[in-house]
Amino acid sequence: MKYCAFLLVAILQVSFDANVLPAQVPARRPARVVSAEQRADRLTTEGLALMRRGRNTLAQAKFQQALRLDPKNVRAHLALADLLLQENKSLAAYDHFSKAMKFAPAGAKDRDRAAQVMARLRSQHPEWFSRVQPRPADPGKSVQRQAHEPLPGGQTPTVPPMPNGIKPTLAVLPFEAPGSDSTLGISFSEMLATALINRAAYRIVERRQIERVFQEQALGQTGALEAETAVAVGKILGVQTVAVGNLSQLGAGYETDARVLNVESGEALLASHAPAASSAHFREAAESLATDLSAKVGNVQVSLQPDSAAVSPAQHE
Repeated sequence: MKYCAFLLVAILQVSFDANVLPAQVPARRPARVVSAEQRADRLTTEGLALMRRGRNTLAQAKFQQALRLDPKNVRAHLALADLLLQENKSLAAYDHFSKAMKFAPAGAKDRDRAAQVMARLRSQHPEWFSRVQPRPADPGKSVQRQAHEPLPGGQTPTVPPMPNGIKPTLAVLPFEAPGSDSTLGISFSEMLATALINRAAYRIVERRQIERVFQEQALGQTGALEAETAVAVGKILGVQTVAVGNLSQLGAGYETDARVLNVESGEALLASHAPAASSAHFREAAESLATDLSAKVGNVQVSLQPDSAAVSPAQHE
């Protein structure tokens, strides 16, 4: 009898607790949403702590991950550049210093420091960064138009071929892609290279040659290159021109932009763009870009010719 009474009291107590306890438990706070920029800052702080302890390999991985989350993180660019300098990977370090300068606020100490190191690297590697200034138009020969200058009435100038019919050499570098997936930009650049090869307007550098230079210089792990670094890569490859570009996401679609740079002068010779309804339409956008860049190859040919190969008025008719 006592056992039955005890069991009944226990059942009533459990029932009471089940009804009362939920009301006593405070409501949980919603989980705090952490932005990509905040996560990048945290990773950068962790990487700096690892650097102070001499664990540079792990620190470098932290900085690279931070930059995939937030490509504009100045601290991560500077810290990664310092590590690359220690490894004598000067070109990759220069690229990250360039990006730090680009994204740092005006007047910030980081900008001054980056500028100083970049000036030192330029003096150490003049073969990478020395530029031949573009030839100015001769005011005494106003009848001779520049190759890229349109003719009256929308006529298309006839461009003389390169000496011995040689085509310009072109290296198509990885495009900048939105988000943290750099493989998207690499894939698109390969599509563009294939489309350009099929049109036979340029001599296209093989992908594995570009990959070898990128690996030797520790480039391309955290996004596309700055224009000056891309030109330096072109000099290492021994090409006349490089193609760079970016993929901009607009809603569900993309806008693809490409530029062809003169490796000697650093100037942009051509620019083109094409829309893509989605990443599934990248091949069509690459074909469109290749068609436009190939049609304008004459502009590149004239820009690469020496001064003696000026275009005469009769060649525009």
